[in-house]
Amino acid sequence: MKLTVKFACALIIILILSGCVTTQRLPVPQLDRDPNSAIIILKRPSVYPLDLISVVVYDNDMLIGKLYGKDELKWSRGEGTLKLVIKYAVWASANHGVNANIEFKVKKNNVYVLYYTVIGKPVLFTSMITGATLKLEDNEPVKAIFTSTPSGALVYAGPSQDSLKSLNCKTPCTKTLPAGESHWAAEYYKMTLAGHEDSAIVYKNNTFSDREVHFDLKSFQPTQAHSFPVPIIQPPTTSVPSPEIKTDQPISISITSPEIDRGLKVVLKSSTLTIAGVATGGSGVAEVLVNDQQAALDDQGHFSSEVLLRPGKNQITVSATDTQRKSNTRTFSITREIVKVVQKPDIEIKKSVATVTINTGKYHALIIAVQDYSSKEINNLDHPIADAIAIKNILTKRYTFDDKDIVFLKNPDRKTIGTTFNDLRKKLSENDNLFIFYAGHGVWMNDMKEGYWLPRDASGINNPTDWIPNSTIRNYIRALKAKHVLLVADACFSGGIFKVREAFTSPNASIEKIYEMQSRKAITSGSLKTVPDRSVFVEYLAKRLRENKENYLDAQKLFVSFKEAVINNSPNNQMPLYGAISEAGDEGGDFVFVSRQQ
Repeated sequence: MKLTVKFACALIIILILSGCVTTQRLPVPQLDRDPNSAIIILKRPSVYPLDLISVVVYDNDMLIGKLYGKDELKWSRGEGTLKLVIKYAVWASANHGVNANIEFKVKKNNVYVLYYTVIGKPVLFTSMITGATLKLEDNEPVKAIFTSTPSGALVYAGPSQDSLKSLNCKTPCTKTLPAGESHWAAEYYKMTLAGHEDSAIVYKNNTFSDREVHFDLKSFQPTQAHSFPVPIIQPPTTSVPSPEIKTDQPISISITSPEIDRGLKVVLKSSTLTIAGVATGGSGVAEVLVNDQQAALDDQGHFSSEVLLRPGKNQITVSATDTQRKSNTRTFSITREIVKVVQKPDIEIKKSVATVTINTGKYHALIIAVQDYSSKEINNLDHPIADAIAIKNILTKRYTFDDKDIVFLKNPDRKTIGTTFNDLRKKLSENDNLFIFYAGHGVWMNDMKEGYWLPRDASGINNPTDWIPNSTIRNYIRALKAKHVLLVADACFSGGIFKVREAFTSPNASIEKIYEMQSRKAITSGSLKTVPDRSVFVEYLAKRLRENKENYLDAQKLFVSFKEAVINNSPNNQMPLYGAISEAGDEGGDFVFVSRQQ
């Protein structure tokens, strides 16, 4: 009887100490999906009987909630310093008060995982706590992302405008925060690109978040280029090196193929031509561009580059730049024979009327870029985030997309992607338009006849259970109320979204008719094969969107404008695809990009 009474008393003491009798669990704030916020996850592994003791959690003196045995708390917060304090919920001994604390910098659009563990030993029917640990799990490093329009610019940075030094990277490129540093220091930046004006110098304050630096570079005006022939400086006939390099000599460009200096008109039948020559002079030629594309260059100044010719007259521009960034440009013309094409009679080609206007709804965009993966079995990528930023900048600057209507997910996990689609399902109306862009890994499972997107938290190749199948993406799109949805996917095996068909609307259909009918279309970087990390697909997609002069550009016309360029310039002959997403509600219309009024 005495033993029973003692056991009951001990049990009551444990319940009181743990706060389980009278204390209700405090509500945990809902996760904020705003990309400008950070997510904090506090986990507590079970260490029985020590986990009978509950604790309360404070974020910068704000009560978050209680943490019980094997449990976790989640909450969102803004960027800044996190001062996390954990206290015992109920404790009558001298050990009451602060149990554990930690302080660190939080950046937006990031997830921070912390582990809290109680240390102690059992004493009879209770527990004696001797300490606790609070550890921050390793998080992704802070990055600086550099992009430019056009790409290929050299990036310079420094603590002052007079001390800028090359970062040895050409856009798009990414730099990771050096080891031991917690944030990006205040710096000045600029970019340079041959044939273009140097960018202005910009200043960036200290920041704990990813740093994004983008420049739109202006090309030199035609009056600044030399269109007349310049004297050819012959290389020395002996192998004896000159005692010094005369940097005041003008840069000379001599074209050896084709033979344009003979005064004859060069006429070709082929669509391709190799431009070869010699560039000398200045302080030493460092770079030669042929029609803005970098040419192969040796240490004697010999260069070569292959160009594509359209039927008729083609202007070729060769630009040479020395180590002091002085340049010279030479232009000439090559003619490709025009072959007459017999037109079928009685076919009327309708031209769009410039004064046509259509009443479009609001334009939304969901941009997803995954390049850093948690699993060691999955190779990280270098370019998806930079590519996605370039696409976002074009949409907001040249088309009727507003920043507030664009959701940008950088390295999201599966749950975040699913939650975002679910939010759009509730948010979009029947008059809205949605542009979806995905850049990251894709996988095709032949036995399941299914393609997948790989989110940041995807497991290895033997565990596809947490990948995102194309059928799920198709279901998300089918559930949207939007009038038009266009999915652009730059990933391996992305063509699996179509299943069986490629659909083209009539080329003679008016823009009003195209917009009137509901559409669910997709443009993918390839069919059922791998595609390279450095995306030729995104390069030409962005180029066509940037150079478009029409008020209204439908997705089919956009695709046709860059398809051949991708095929001809990809290292593995990738075949981009355009078509209707099957079983998703497509009625024959198309997504229409509307240009901003300049």
